[in-house]
Amino acid sequence: MKRLLTAILAGIILSGIFEAGNFITNGYTFSIMDIIMIAIIYIIPLYILFGIPVSVIIDRCISKYLTSIKSPYQLHIIQLCAYALSGIISFGLLLLMLDPRVLGSAIFGFMPSILYFYIYLLLKRLG
Repeated sequence: MKRLLTAILAGIILSGIFEAGNFITNGYTFSIMDIIMIAIIYIIPLYILFGIPVSVIIDRCISKYLTSIKSPYQLHIIQLCAYALSGIISFGLLLLMLDPRVLGSAIFGFMPSILYFYIYLLLKRLG
């Protein structure tokens, strides 16, 4: 349930970030309903399709194979790198399916995955 809530919150925040970038470059601003609709139609389904399963896989692999790491800081850095790398790979796969000519843009996949990671950490700490 936390992962689904994380996907919804991350989708809304990410669409707000995209809107801010659009306002800076074009001077046009979306309404709050436009931002929510962009999140519901485009971003949240991608988080559900890619983000939640990849997050479960990362957490299971880290808890299974990296039990020797006792430092919370080292564990945090490893998780952060795993989420960033998985975001790049997931976004790259999506771009490969849609338009292979823009595959170089896959590097931007780390931003949504890191946003998801930190929102998930926040929700885990809150309860």
